[in-house]
Amino acid sequence: MMKWSFFKQQKIKIVGLLLLVLVIAIYNSLSMERAVQGMDKSMTSVYEDRLQPSVIIVYLTEHLYAKRLLLEDYLTGQTALSTTALESQLKVHDVKSQLLIEQFEKTTLIGFESQWLASLKNSLAAYSQLERALIDSVRNARSDEAIHLFQKKGGLLFRQSIQNLHKLAQLQLETGQAAVKQSHQDVARASILSTLLITIAIVVVIQIQRLVYNARLLDTKSPSFHLN
Repeated sequence: MMKWSFFKQQKIKIVGLLLLVLVIAIYNSLSMERAVQGMDKSMTSVYEDRLQPSVIIVYLTEHLYAKRLLLEDYLTGQTALSTTALESQLKVHDVKSQLLIEQFEKTTLIGFESQWLASLKNSLAAYSQLERALIDSVRNARSDEAIHLFQKKGGLLFRQSIQNLHKLAQLQLETGQAAVKQSHQDVARASILSTLLITIAIVVVIQIQRLVYNARLLDTKSPSFHLN
């Protein structure tokens, strides 16, 4: 009777330990799935909403500098471009910049990103308007006035546009770093859970071996105890 009670107790302990491993395994599996989904979402967001806007910012900066150089060469007489050709090239840069901004607006905008993007659009529009005014001044033989306006107001609008681009680029960097940090935390959490599961599994195996050994030991001692 005592032997049967002992075996029953050992079976209950073994079942309990196995259930513990099963529960932890299920929890670990669910946590791993959430971690993987989180990492996939983070990486997708980093590519679509941070990497692509960063590339767009680079292209916008290139168009802005290209326009300024074109206009500067035109005002200082360092280019053979006619006024019509200049306007055509400036228009090409404006159209490409507008398309890039539209692509930017389709991404997920966070924090002050919408504000800086709106400020950038305003400064670019003001700069394009200034370009037309400068060209009209040259047509009306007011080149000195155009050069002065280009250096003063034009320089101010140019710096504002660059500043807006820098702010947008900084946001991409900070948001991307936060997403990567979150992914690292998810991986670390999943790694801890896996290590915990392995540790508990080892402990359970040791406990089962101990229980089996004790059961065999009791079984071996039972006959001699019965003879007494």
